Amino acid sequence: MISDFISAHLVDIQNIIFLSLLFAMWCWGGGPERGLAIVFVSTIVAPSLMFQTLSDGIDDLSAFSLFFGLADTAALIGLILVALNANRTYPILIAAFQVVAFSSHLVKGTVDQVSPGAHLVLAAAPGFCQVALLFAGLVQHRIRLIRFGSYRDWRFGHDLHRLAAMLSARA
Repeated sequence: MISDFISAHLVDIQNIIFLSLLFAMWCWGGGPERGLAIVFVSTIVAPSLMFQTLSDGIDDLSAFSLFFGLADTAALIGLILVALNANRTYPILIAAFQVVAFSSHLVKGTVDQVSPGAHLVLAAAPGFCQVALLFAGLVQHRIRLIRFGSYRDWRFGHDLHRLAAMLSARA
């Protein structure tokens, strides 16, 4: 009975967990955590909700592959910007997993015979690793704050001073 409920609502449960994590990153994270939350909400959560709304009753979902390819491309750009400027290590790993998802769309677009299952795994599986890294990164940030106190969010030399100041500001 519980397993039937979970299997019927797995996508909703995953979305709730992911949104809760992003909310926690916004509330308790520093500038890079907030930047990652913005990237994920704007390129993963919002397009996913749009897809669920638009795809109701549509049998052929191949028309949406370009949509998800563009969303993953935008996510890659945003994640690389955060990773190159953040004073953290884990955003680089998150961006690396996004390269895998982005590459799956490139392969599907350039190679005629790609297994739909392989494309689905390569496009979706990195997301689970990214969620685990987001959680681990937030926990490590909080531990470091408790143990050593405040530390800088961004590396020196980036050209995003205003954006960095806005994301690092405490309410």
